Amino acid sequence: MSLADTIIVSCKRVFDALSIDKAVMWALGRRSLQLLTGAGTIVIIAIKLTPVEQGFFYTFSSIVALQMLVELGFTYVLVQFTSHEKAHLAWTENGCLTGNPESKLRLSSLTRLAVKWYGLAAILFVSILIPSGLAFLSSSKDCNLVHNWRLAWVCVVFATGCTLYITPFLSIAEGCGLIVEVIQVRTIVDVLGYLALWCFLWSDCGLLSVAFLPVLRFFGSLYWLSSKMRIFFYDLLFSPLLKYEHRISWRNEIYPLQWRVALTWVSSFLVYQLFTPILFKYKGARVAGQMGMTLNVCMALFSLGISWMTTKAPILGVTVAKKNYAIMDRTFSLSLRGAVLFVVPIGVVLATGLVVLNQWDRNMADRMLDPVAFILILLATIMQLIFAFQSIYLRAFKVEPLWWLSGVAGILIGVSTYITGRYFEVFYVALGYACVTFAVCTLCGSYYFYIMREKLKR
Repeated sequence: MSLADTIIVSCKRVFDALSIDKAVMWALGRRSLQLLTGAGTIVIIAIKLTPVEQGFFYTFSSIVALQMLVELGFTYVLVQFTSHEKAHLAWTENGCLTGNPESKLRLSSLTRLAVKWYGLAAILFVSILIPSGLAFLSSSKDCNLVHNWRLAWVCVVFATGCTLYITPFLSIAEGCGLIVEVIQVRTIVDVLGYLALWCFLWSDCGLLSVAFLPVLRFFGSLYWLSSKMRIFFYDLLFSPLLKYEHRISWRNEIYPLQWRVALTWVSSFLVYQLFTPILFKYKGARVAGQMGMTLNVCMALFSLGISWMTTKAPILGVTVAKKNYAIMDRTFSLSLRGAVLFVVPIGVVLATGLVVLNQWDRNMADRMLDPVAFILILLATIMQLIFAFQSIYLRAFKVEPLWWLSGVAGILIGVSTYITGRYFEVFYVALGYACVTFAVCTLCGSYYFYIMREKLKR
């Protein structure tokens, strides 16, 4: 066997051991690029922005994440409902779907509902977040030290609102099985967006550079949808008039799942996005910037790990529709194993690297939290990853039984973050986050997951 054949066989064995298929490979490629671009962004921010500007940069990101509160989990619900209807449909040569007429009409109804929902969500997002964000950021004693932050904020929110509007089209395409294609589009637009961000940061454009990432995401996604998916969505949006019995009822079908997913998403916001604004308020922009950069690194690792499961969400929906539970359990187990085997070693390397950096370059290390706080947040992130895997598995049944645990975790972490962020050092913010995550998500979450998994199969 030649050297090339040996390498190919070895790579195949590694991929099999880590359960990496084509979709996961593309998702990992995208997440890896995000990790690299995130690392590059961290370095450029440390070089070109002051610690105060860094604090504003990451506070922008945390506040913009409020889009979770206007879309209310509809993105994930779309993928689940679409995959269930797609199980009875097949692709035609001209890029449309054919098969069960009722499934086709229900998918058409779902698409129209999503367009209306996200249109309203985008309008509310922009109209509410621009003035409220300006008011919050103006309350900082450091706001006079940052140039053009108001214009940057308006541009970022408006561009993010435009991107929010086209989100359902990508989710529906993903639910119809175009997982790799959607990942490819998102990867390309992210790379272009980060390159633009780096160029403008390096050109001393300051916070105005932040707006170019959502702008390129919007136009890149819009180009793909208009050039590759135009016939598909035209067929769904302008199909013959739906009969009443084929319409998707938001109140009776989507709402029972969506409000639970929405609560989970709100909890996710409390878990990840409240740290920076609270520290911005009570500890100043510098500490907020340290927390923002730390969370950015940990969330990049979370994104890598969750790739194993998000790429399987449409497949899990199909297996539930066909009641292939053995395949479903095997897919879940292999995906979880692959993610853990991939994420944990990277986490060890990151933690070790920060310890070394503290000894080698103190000024650069000060842009992040101290190593102990970083390790606590990293451990909590890995625990959150396992809990997310369990939630995605159960959502394939069109239910969200872990919603109350997400709510409890979000409330406790929010309260802990507020108290420790206001009255104590940042170490206790990280400690509170890790303790609540372990007690609620790991211990209670795993116990309840195994009970619900067997109950839903009956």
